[in-house]
Amino acid sequence: MIASTVKGATLHICLQPNQSSSWSTNKAIVTLFGVIYSIAAWRFFTLGAWPVVLLFAAELALLYLLLRKVCIALQTREELLIQDEHIAVSLHTRYHHSRWCANFRETRLLIGRQPHPWDAPPLALYHHGQEIPLGRFLPRDDCESLIKVLRDRGMVCRHTADNHLLLA
Repeated sequence: MIASTVKGATLHICLQPNQSSSWSTNKAIVTLFGVIYSIAAWRFFTLGAWPVVLLFAAELALLYLLLRKVCIALQTREELLIQDEHIAVSLHTRYHHSRWCANFRETRLLIGRQPHPWDAPPLALYHHGQEIPLGRFLPRDDCESLIKVLRDRGMVCRHTADNHLLLA
């Protein structure tokens, strides 16, 4: 998802992964599975097949852990702030925050070759040997919107066939 706002000479762009459900919805799903598994496990336990109960518990714990990991990964957010002659990129994750600043006129947007026509092209900001990947989680339409917004702002965009640079 891409959201951009303009206040005077400042452009603020926020990039976030699309989320199909919130953590509260995922907890409700795990609870529902927990109730169903408890009923089935109780039935197996009364029949004397108690080792199956451990498999139900392990499967439920694995479902919880994987849904939690995906939910944490989807909380990533990248923000671009363009003010006059400066550009700042902030990467926010659950446990980490980093910031990169550069001169806007000397920064280029590198657009990689799409591996498949349905895939999004890899994007990166390039400034004096530094390369900052952008929006690895964005779908193709959002990448195209980001490219359009940055081009309209006056950023120089360069297509490159060296995807290994953008994916490193």
